[in-house]
Amino acid sequence: MAKSKHRGKRPQKLPTYDPRETDAALSEDLRQVLKANLSLAQLIELEKQLRRSLEVATTKATDAAAEEACMRCFATIFRVLVDRFGFGKKRLRTLFDACGEYLTDISDGRITTQEIVDCLRNEDKIDLVWTE
Repeated sequence: MAKSKHRGKRPQKLPTYDPRETDAALSEDLRQVLKANLSLAQLIELEKQLRRSLEVATTKATDAAAEEACMRCFATIFRVLVDRFGFGKKRLRTLFDACGEYLTDISDGRITTQEIVDCLRNEDKIDLVWTE
């Protein structure tokens, strides 16, 4: 009987992510910091730096997600306006500029999104609710 070429060989394991290993590495890093005999003032400063870094990272991620959501909305609305209503480049540019003015007013605090929604509902009788 012929021997299989693969007999005796074990399949290679693929690397896996284990959060416990990461947590263990972080715990070890923390132990090293604590072993460094940092003063209370140094620990407080380290905490402040970590909090600032976390705030910056969170803000960047939030801004990127908001920008992506806004781009998806504009792209979808513009595609519908072109496909279904025949809008051209000039009308879309006018609409885009007007939306930019409203968004600037919102970010500067002159109006709120809720005020725009209420105005559409009360004055224009348009309720922004998804219907199926």
